[in-house]
Amino acid sequence: MLQLAIKFCPKSRLPLSTIFRRLTTSAAALVVSYKESSISTPYPITPPRSSSARNEAAQKLLFLFSGLSAKGHTVEKLCHDRRFGGLLSRVNASEVENIVEWLRLKKPHLAVDFFFLAKKHDFKHSMCCQFTVSHVLARKRQLRELRSLLQEIVREEVLCIAEMTTSRGISLTVWWRNIT
Repeated sequence: MLQLAIKFCPKSRLPLSTIFRRLTTSAAALVVSYKESSISTPYPITPPRSSSARNEAAQKLLFLFSGLSAKGHTVEKLCHDRRFGGLLSRVNASEVENIVEWLRLKKPHLAVDFFFLAKKHDFKHSMCCQFTVSHVLARKRQLRELRSLLQEIVREEVLCIAEMTTSRGISLTVWWRNIT
């Protein structure tokens, strides 16, 4: 059982929407801000990819997964395919959300497979994507996978809340009991 107690200072009330957002920074924004600074770079900086290149990669990923069962391919073969990792590195979280949502509607088992395969390739999924997959797992009665996914979501959010509250001067007390 997980017990969580958060004590907020009276002056610093946070809206609930800020608690559930992930603290991430766009690599493209970092490149642009670094490029605009007066520091000279020892190596050339590549400009961020256009949205059309990302959209094309998302379409290829969707086509690849939607045609898996028709072509007789399996997800295990994709796990070792270099093209999948290359395509996955060219899409952002919202495009992956769209892919998972489309697969959830058409082929739910492939939505779960895509989620865990992308996770295996070190892709950080959004909260929306994680809850979409958790709903699919609950419908399929895969309770072990569902439990581990929800525990991971809770761990990430507790760390995110702790980081956010300590940077704003809010006291946070967390008790962990029997999380595994």
